[in-house]
Amino acid sequence: MAAPFLPGDSLLFAAGALAAIGVINPLWLVALLSMAAIFGDTMNYWIGRHAGNRLYSMNMRFIKKEHLDRTHSFYEKHGNKTIILARFIPIIRTFAPFVAGIGKMDYVRFLSYNVIGGIYGSLCSYQQDITLETSL
Repeated sequence: MAAPFLPGDSLLFAAGALAAIGVINPLWLVALLSMAAIFGDTMNYWIGRHAGNRLYSMNMRFIKKEHLDRTHSFYEKHGNKTIILARFIPIIRTFAPFVAGIGKMDYVRFLSYNVIGGIYGSLCSYQQDITLETSL
């Protein structure tokens, strides 16, 4: 949400290709990608959490308190799956942590699935790059 239009996928592909040919250490790459993913989603969560608190106190025409309550219920029930699976869906991955914050998903729960998703997503991205590089 803070910088949703940066060319992240292109940069991931380029970094993976550089790691595949030995220019970048693959372990460092996966570690840095994981940390960036985790910190980015954590920042978006807190922006959403702050915005959600403000939205609750405002009387807005398009955003109703019942919508925020339904969002909270959704993230209580499906938040873990959403945070992990959103890593693999381009537009959703930008907004899922923000909406989790708005919906007041428990932070410890969010963070644990954010860490799992961040590491898993980075490993999968790197593996795709290696597979593509070796097939060329």
